[in-house]
Amino acid sequence: MGYPLAEVLDALFTPNVYGLGFGLFAPLLLPLSVLGLWQVIRRGEHALFTAFIIGCAVSFAATLSQATLWGLFARASARFLTPTLGTALILSSLVSGRMAAFAWLLITLNAELYAIPVGWSSVDLRAVTQVGAAGLLATVAIMRIRSLCIRYRSRPAILLALSAIPLVVLCAYVANVRLRSRYDTYAAAAERRAFDANPILYASSWPIWQALDSESPHRIALTAGWDGVGHNWYSYPLLGSRLQNEVFYVSPTRDGRPLDYSLEPDSARAVSFAAWVTRLTALHIDTIVMLDPLPPVEASWIREHPELFQPSVCSQDGLSCAYQFQRDPLDSAATP
Repeated sequence: MGYPLAEVLDALFTPNVYGLGFGLFAPLLLPLSVLGLWQVIRRGEHALFTAFIIGCAVSFAATLSQATLWGLFARASARFLTPTLGTALILSSLVSGRMAAFAWLLITLNAELYAIPVGWSSVDLRAVTQVGAAGLLATVAIMRIRSLCIRYRSRPAILLALSAIPLVVLCAYVANVRLRSRYDTYAAAAERRAFDANPILYASSWPIWQALDSESPHRIALTAGWDGVGHNWYSYPLLGSRLQNEVFYVSPTRDGRPLDYSLEPDSARAVSFAAWVTRLTALHIDTIVMLDPLPPVEASWIREHPELFQPSVCSQDGLSCAYQFQRDPLDSAATP
């Protein structure tokens, strides 16, 4: 079943999550890339490069030759067309002249405008504006320092030393902006106000990440269930903004092997609460984080032993939680 031409054009030139969304001026790439290809062939150079270009063009044309694939092709992720699009961009860059430069300007501006609704948010814009303004001030300061050094005929070493001052200040300011924007960005991602091109499905756990990003380091045991894909193991944010935390996987099995819930949904015989707690104690774990979907074994143990595991913070949706591991009851029980 074919797709109407209007639907194909809509998928090609309308910004959306997974479509190509080339934009209004993207067709200008076609004549530019054809001219660039003609220049390469006329020179008689780069035979392999020419063959690669022709192969990409043939695969592109073969896909469009079947009307039933038009809509699927137009809605395919752009990464599948990276060789063809990349080759077209390289070929277009070989064409010189004012008209070519003007076409490139239109294509670039159009691409930047199309990037705004896909992946940008007010948090991103604020951070980029702050960093851009600071970079501009640092550039002006360096230019002023250079002009003064030229006027007073200072040595190059003095120029380098003085220019390093605004650069150091800029780096410190950028690091501060990054730190202040970190959890605002995660919150925007959780609310689908940012990163909408590739949504972060489990970003609602950001309150846990923020709570554990403290001055004192944590030793964290991370566990999660099986969501059918395995993209729910968000371990990097738990390391903290200064990578001050340590994150471990602590197996609940008797023999210490990893427990794969996708392969062993019924694992009652393979697990041991005593072995798990012993490993937590040996690793000096102070926090246990369970991510959505919850691991059935560890989740049941935590519910059954509130004297050992005290909830500290949960995600916005309440599906993921962090628990403080209380080793004192174990020490008291071990004392005769």
